[in-house]
Amino acid sequence: MRAKWSAARLEKAMLEVLGTCEIILTERAIRVNGKPCAAKIVWDRGPPLITIDAYSFGRVKAVMHELLHYVLREEMVRYNETVEEIVIEGLTEYMLNGVVAKNTKRWKMWTKAIAGRVK
Repeated sequence: MRAKWSAARLEKAMLEVLGTCEIILTERAIRVNGKPCAAKIVWDRGPPLITIDAYSFGRVKAVMHELLHYVLREEMVRYNETVEEIVIEGLTEYMLNGVVAKNTKRWKMWTKAIAGRVK
């Protein structure tokens, strides 16, 4: 039986993936299926490729949101897209505001890790 996800375990998993993925920071709107979005992730070939619109979401929130999709992809297969997005949005808010933003050291670690990965 796999260990349960805790906030600490989720954060560790996201940071590990962040160390291997390529992030493209864009200042233009991103569209997925004809709808505007703040970020998207593609992981069908090689390491995950995350594209974010920094003006819509902010770097940390957008990257964290997409990393949660990636880290929890096996758990999310049971849900349709709508429910998955609701779950990921809730977890993003919790991880961002309930865990990372409360700690200046953590916030700086995330912003530095993301800045080091932006291409």
